[in-house]
Amino acid sequence: MSPTRSDDESVCRVAFVGGGATIREHVRAFAAVPNVEIVGLTNRTRDRAEAIAAELGVPLVGAMNIRRVEALLRHPPSHG
Repeated sequence: MSPTRSDDESVCRVAFVGGGATIREHVRAFAAVPNVEIVGLTNRTRDRAEAIAAELGVPLVGAMNIRRVEALLRHPPSHG
């Protein structure tokens, strides 16, 4: 699934699917891009998703479920 634009066209929400070897590099790279909001991370196993999310400060995690990822991109958690 590719990142989608929020209602505010100036913000691109990104969620990561999979916690493989390059996830840390991808999260850090996207976090450095202006107008990008990292809204979540999912993985085959919830424990790995939680560990990586905690390490990188990603706000929402879960076991891999494509419906959950799609819902996350449509309605990210509020941060405030």
